[in-house]
Amino acid sequence: MRYIYQNTIQEWFKKNVRSKDLSSMYEALLDGNQEKFEEYIKQDLRESISYYDKKEDFYHGFLLGLLSSLEDYEILSNRESGNGRPDILLKPYDEKKPAVILELKYAEKFTQMEEKCKEALNQIDEKGYADGLTNEGYEKILKYGICFCQKSCRVFI
Repeated sequence: MRYIYQNTIQEWFKKNVRSKDLSSMYEALLDGNQEKFEEYIKQDLRESISYYDKKEDFYHGFLLGLLSSLEDYEILSNRESGNGRPDILLKPYDEKKPAVILELKYAEKFTQMEEKCKEALNQIDEKGYADGLTNEGYEKILKYGICFCQKSCRVFI
């Protein structure tokens, strides 16, 4: 994972993402607009990755890179929360803004994507990933189940 991130993803983000305006994608994410958020991710997948990049860890790094410029949020990856480790947790510095939990899955076939998204959302609830955020006083918590397959993704909220 480290090698892939340092030599593939990181280089791509240095060249492309930092020069790209991602504010519309961030707005869709924080507004709970799953359709728009999904379209933004799909567009970046089509523009960037190889058809053969197929592991959940790769997509995890890819999404972290896209979110790296999100201002006013602490971005946590695989940190303990509840009874497990959500893939990505976005904690706003302003408690009035929504906190975001992103649980990622990978599917071998496009036909599995919807089920994997549902599985991700169930995992968030079953493992209590939102409990710590609730205890800290965050009132709005968005939960996303995201499944990747090749150069596509599905996003459920």
